[in-house]
Amino acid sequence: MLLAFIGDDTISARTALRAAVSRLQEEVPGANFVKFDDQNFSTAAALEAFIEGNLFAPKNIIIFDDILSHPEGEAFYAKQDLVSEHTILIRETSPKKGLIARLEKYGEVTSFVLPKKEKKNDFSAFALADAVMVRDRKTAWVEFEKSRRRGEAMEALHGMLFWAFKTLTAVATLPKADALAAGIKANSYASGQRGMERYQPKEITARLDELKDMYHKAHRGECDLEYSLEQFLLQL
Repeated sequence: MLLAFIGDDTISARTALRAAVSRLQEEVPGANFVKFDDQNFSTAAALEAFIEGNLFAPKNIIIFDDILSHPEGEAFYAKQDLVSEHTILIRETSPKKGLIARLEKYGEVTSFVLPKKEKKNDFSAFALADAVMVRDRKTAWVEFEKSRRRGEAMEALHGMLFWAFKTLTAVATLPKADALAAGIKANSYASGQRGMERYQPKEITARLDELKDMYHKAHRGECDLEYSLEQFLLQL
């Protein structure tokens, strides 16, 4: 399986990528994940990951994040068959049309494109997650409304909330050094620490479970994701 998240709305694309990783880890317990970016990518290592086995799960998760910024990235996408028994996730900002068409042959491509007037405001999308982490209901609702008026996908907003509560879970269960090593940013960890003064650990777990259940129900057509997110924030 291949899932690609492309476009200049990098915040929404990466949020969707993180949400996809979390869902896949839930669906395939024990799956390892290997991430390549513009700093650590190499064609040889990527091809090895395509065939590497895992004793604890039938498939692994292989992530390519912005490897077009690496000298070997474009040639890799152009020449290699993106076929593996493992799950492949791709996040690129400005792939050429030919590459997009190629990715579509192998799997599902989702585009995240900023409206022109919003391109100078990339970092505002994190405001919703930050407000949720510190349990600021009013600010969370205002940021949700801003995002909705900008036309952001409800799945992307769901992903932001899911990421916020996964971060709170990491803060609640891991020492700071381990959380940072797992990929949590220092400023997100600090927000999570403030949030721990306002959430009980059991509340964090319950909220995370609610978001998981909401996502699956929405995809089965059992609930409206936008309405469910509204209710979730109103009950923060």
